[in-house]
Amino acid sequence: MNCRGRVRLPLLLLGLVNACGPAPVIAPQEVIVQADLDTNGRVTKLTVVEGDDRLHEPALAAAAGVNYEKDCDDDGRPVPSSRRVVVWFGRDGKPFKTEGQHVIRVGNGPRASKLRRHVKPEYPAALKRKRIQGLVLIKVWIDEAGNPTKLEPVRGDPQLIPLALAAVQKWKWAPTYVGCEPIPVIVTATVNFVIR
Repeated sequence: MNCRGRVRLPLLLLGLVNACGPAPVIAPQEVIVQADLDTNGRVTKLTVVEGDDRLHEPALAAAAGVNYEKDCDDDGRPVPSSRRVVVWFGRDGKPFKTEGQHVIRVGNGPRASKLRRHVKPEYPAALKRKRIQGLVLIKVWIDEAGNPTKLEPVRGDPQLIPLALAAVQKWKWAPTYVGCEPIPVIVTATVNFVIR
């Protein structure tokens, strides 16, 4: 078959082009869209960041139809934000999947738990004289208000662990938020005993 002097039959048989029209999209392809959101998670602006020019309009339409989660600041107040969404297209040029709209993001999503109150552990002189020092790691369950509710030693010198547990029990974290709602979390606290 000839289309404007070019032989296209082998490509047609492979399904890579149609008879004499424009080549369809070779699947799968992706288009990356940035969605700017207001404080309620509603789209205020959509911008194509990367992808085939022929797919921009359907990618923007697909990204507009996504339900986005709102973002919040460290105090749980809703704030404007943006998300990157990947829109996947099939061989027919139609979007079949979007990814990225419900990404839980630490630092960009659930806010990382920030320590608000740090209490130094007691470090008895007797342990210092014996040169007992090092790190103690403690798994800490934190409630919605940022209070430790359960502590579990992970590793450390057995003589230092009770001292570290006593200190960490008095620590206070900022609440962690997902969708501007406080949630309980688990973190690892590090207590360093150093002889100075």
